[in-house]
Amino acid sequence: MNPAGKERNPLRPVPGIRKRPPGMERVPLAPVQMQMWFLDQLAPGSPAYHIVRGLRLTGELDADLLARSVADVVRRHEILRTAYIYADGAPWQVVMPDPDGLLEFEDLSGLPAGEVEDVIQARAVAAALRPFDFTSGRLARFCLFKRDAAAHVLVVTMHHICVDGVSVPVVFGEIAEFYQAHRAGKPARLPEVAVQFADCVLWQLERMRTEAFRRHLAYWEKQLADLPLLELPTDRPRPPAPTYRGGRATLDLPPEVVSGVRALADDAGVTLLIVLVAAFAATMHRYTGQDEIVVGTATTGRNAPALAGVVGCFINTLVLRIDTSGDPSFAELIRRTRDVVFGAWEHREVPFESVVAVVAPERERSRNPLYQVWIQLVDGASADIDLPVDGILAEDYEIAMAITPLDLSLNVIDRGAGLAFRVEFAADLFDRSRVERLLGHLERVLRAVAADAGVRVSGLPLLGEEELELVSRVWQGADAVQPGGPVHGQIGVRAAADPGAVAGGA
Repeated sequence: MNPAGKERNPLRPVPGIRKRPPGMERVPLAPVQMQMWFLDQLAPGSPAYHIVRGLRLTGELDADLLARSVADVVRRHEILRTAYIYADGAPWQVVMPDPDGLLEFEDLSGLPAGEVEDVIQARAVAAALRPFDFTSGRLARFCLFKRDAAAHVLVVTMHHICVDGVSVPVVFGEIAEFYQAHRAGKPARLPEVAVQFADCVLWQLERMRTEAFRRHLAYWEKQLADLPLLELPTDRPRPPAPTYRGGRATLDLPPEVVSGVRALADDAGVTLLIVLVAAFAATMHRYTGQDEIVVGTATTGRNAPALAGVVGCFINTLVLRIDTSGDPSFAELIRRTRDVVFGAWEHREVPFESVVAVVAPERERSRNPLYQVWIQLVDGASADIDLPVDGILAEDYEIAMAITPLDLSLNVIDRGAGLAFRVEFAADLFDRSRVERLLGHLERVLRAVAADAGVRVSGLPLLGEEELELVSRVWQGADAVQPGGPVHGQIGVRAAADPGAVAGGA
């Protein structure tokens, strides 16, 4: 996705990516892979970067054909059978021979009908959390659970070191293509993989040695100097080390709000993402009182159409530093956000890990470096995972667990007529009720700015009617007299009336 808009930053061809020479048995890690490898060394087996997807499959499924199809896809994409070894003072990635027994199958059809769902959920969660051995070359796990002759659940867990969000539908789509081909007794209709992810890594590392790359890096060093920490109110103290236990909260924006937000983006001449980032930053400002809001977002890192079908971890994180100072109008905040997003997009080739190294923030094990909250706009077509096989209905199967390395991650799924908010949050810090209220506040902010982009950030409504009733009537009592004027004025009046009183005292 292009967060800045295609008009200003058109896709450019990526020259120079070529197959590595025969006999090159090991390849260095990409910067993003290096970071995940280091994290695994610090906390072996941590599920923080497990990507988990489940599908409920209804119809006549041949488990043996599915197993063959999974093996075909793993054979086709080297990164799915790559091991990570340490040799000569550095980690390397090495492609392993085709592994056997990739599809784990469990027949649960003999269980009592009332127990099957609970057992599948337990097995699915266990499969999702099971540690990966980085040296094994098996960082993709496929588990098939049979409910009965016409009902199965497929749970796929892949480590982020070998795939990203774009790769996941590629893997599922190719499994379906091989399955259809095997069932028909014909070859799969898939184009040859021109380059493997390891070839792209060599190209990226070569680019990082250029003068142009150094100029891009200098931008980030200046842009993110003295970066503030976002101090969100939490329900519990931050633990010394993260457990990555997560929770989930969801909200679907009403159609009238969606159309208003889209119209606002069109009127401002910006992308939908820029409006969403501005609204998110405004909400975070109201929560924290901080004038600089730092959020992370993503670029796919696939700057050429030829890379669309390559499986691997291309994703790169962009750090957005949004200035909310001076109580700007929302229209002005959109302009500020646009400039920040355009700047980040123009310098997107620098891996996040290189940015962290040059900015050199004070590291805390309990916090993600540089940013703690995340927002991403996801195309609905890429968010929905399918197994398009004739005669089989594939539906999303939700697994009752969440893992997140961040305080708060907001994914906005764009389905055309609708926008779906999906939040993952650190359960160590937040209760679900707090995050659900935050989503409600963000919806009210979007509703307000869609109606009037001239409203100032301080005037954006957060509380709904129930929350206003709770604050003004229930907590303070029905007979409480509400003082008028701004808070700082009320403090001045109280201080003048009783100058000897202790602040906060009765």
